[in-house]
Amino acid sequence: AREQTFPLEIIKHGLELDLEKAEASQESDRTRIVEWFEKKGGADEANKRLHALFAVASWRQSVMKGKVRELDLPGVLSKDGHRKSLKLDFSYVWKFSDEDAEDLARGLPKSLEELILDFEWCGGMSDKALLALGDSLQHTELRVLSLSLRECAQLSCHAIGQLLAKLPKSMHALKLRLHSRIDDRGAELLAGSLPQTLQEVTFSFRQCAQLGLAGVRAILRAAPSGLKALGLNLSGCVGLTDHDVLDAVDELPKTLQEFCLDLSGCPLFTRAGVAPVARKLSSAPLHKLEFISDPLSASSTEELGRAGGGGIVAQSAGHHSERQPKQQAELPQNGAEVQQKAETIFQAPLHVVDWHGTNVDLQQLVKIAEQMAAEKEQLQSLLEKERTEKERVAGYLEELLKAGRGSAASDGMPKEDVATTLQAGAPGVAFR
Repeated sequence: AREQTFPLEIIKHGLELDLEKAEASQESDRTRIVEWFEKKGGADEANKRLHALFAVASWRQSVMKGKVRELDLPGVLSKDGHRKSLKLDFSYVWKFSDEDAEDLARGLPKSLEELILDFEWCGGMSDKALLALGDSLQHTELRVLSLSLRECAQLSCHAIGQLLAKLPKSMHALKLRLHSRIDDRGAELLAGSLPQTLQEVTFSFRQCAQLGLAGVRAILRAAPSGLKALGLNLSGCVGLTDHDVLDAVDELPKTLQEFCLDLSGCPLFTRAGVAPVARKLSSAPLHKLEFISDPLSASSTEELGRAGGGGIVAQSAGHHSERQPKQQAELPQNGAEVQQKAETIFQAPLHVVDWHGTNVDLQQLVKIAEQMAAEKEQLQSLLEKERTEKERVAGYLEELLKAGRGSAASDGMPKEDVATTLQAGAPGVAFR
């Protein structure tokens, strides 16, 4: 963002602005502005909100330059008693430390209802950072928390669980992106810490190769009693099998209305496993289903479609969702036939999730696939001609050698080795 490159002198000036001392082109305008301030809590409150805007805009840059405390950003932000939402991105700030996390925790306004924090690749944090954030968040009015801890492998599941356990009872929605060292035991610790007031939960266990059925089952069994929407990103969890996924689906909360499951990059979840999973999902009262997996095919798409998904956000027949789904993308009437043809040409399964909300022209996809197949055939034909010509020339030169009419023009190579070299296509050999 542009504000990340603002000179700190400008930021410092913004943190000290006094709107009461500001000038206007017309005195009457200034009078009306001051009167408006008074109706909204006074100029002092307006100053606090303006200063907080500058604090948030400069926080990342200030961390990188070690200026957070010098500018007193925590003190400035904490005074904004009207702030309901806060979003801060510290991803890839390698030097973000426990001290920085403590400063941030100290600055969180108690009025917060929504908090979005991205700490991806913040390798300088330890468990101490999460404990400080948890201590601060328990005194807020937080309803929505989105927290990314991707590649923060130094953070223990115990500390993450402690943070979750300290979240206030006002919590409604949680989105948590975790580092790739989470295993079954870690998932069990997190599951036991989930606030029971949650109605929407999204867990990203992407690339958690050590996570298996036990961990996934623990998360599902510990789901809050009023959970309505659940997202599980299990992409890259390479140990999950067809049987594991089938067993996990059995544990879905009965209250669930929306479910998103990402199994891409799970090689042990095969096409054979899709249909049984789809049949189980079809018996659940889901209003919206999003299913992402590598081995989806035309037949499995139809199965999932009957369950309310098929990789396409959809409503189950006979059910009405309180929250309307996103714009739906429908398969053409002959969609299964078109997809099967495209898959045959590509010789690989197509990711039907790509149809979600994108209005993909499958007929055009087939045309592209056919064109690629034709070009592939032309290339193979040219390669075959080149191979035939090389063999013909090699044979002719070998005959010349046998007749004693040829000689190696480089390094005095023995005649009996020349033909072999030619057949291998090696350079540097010529005949006179």
